Amino acid sequence: MRPVDSALRPVERAAATWLNPLQAAAKRYRQWQEQWRDPILTALLVVLSLEVFVNIPLSRSHFFEAPVFAVGWLLLIVAAVLIAARHWIAIVAILLSSSLTVIA
Repeated sequence: MRPVDSALRPVERAAATWLNPLQAAAKRYRQWQEQWRDPILTALLVVLSLEVFVNIPLSRSHFFEAPVFAVGWLLLIVAAVLIAARHWIAIVAILLSSSLTVIA
């Protein structure tokens, strides 16, 4: 007789069914990230170059829509970095610093 095992089996089964979709989603995210990492890094290089040579000088001028461009560029850069990032700690740090930048 194993009353403890029989009591734990439904709980283990419920936990396994709850974790399977999350594990599958994490696996799909990693595969998608691997597939798009190199093209996104190339696009990130182009976006950062445009940031340095176009957006920053434009924001220094008195062009009234420059903050709109700056927020758009920030969102593009954050999206590219999130795709290229491999670790969750880096992703959290990027999102936190970006949100603080937009707020400030």
